[in-house]
Amino acid sequence: MPRSNSRKAFSFTTQMGVVALIGITVTIILTRTSDGNDSANVAACFVNKGDIEIQAELWINNKDSWPTGNLSDIEADLDYFP
Repeated sequence: MPRSNSRKAFSFTTQMGVVALIGITVTIILTRTSDGNDSANVAACFVNKGDIEIQAELWINNKDSWPTGNLSDIEADLDYFP
């Protein structure tokens, strides 16, 4: 039985088209996921602010005075809370 030497393969143009489509898809995915990080950071800041306000309210209920402005009376790290 004779063998045929013809090979079936994709052309260079077809391969470059597929690589371009993959690149475009990855670019779209990365830009959409990176926007979510900014909104998540903003939401986390609001949550942290609310937690600090709740702790300040608990402080005033327990000590009958507000914590000092620089938080030195609660021995906070002044580098963390400038």
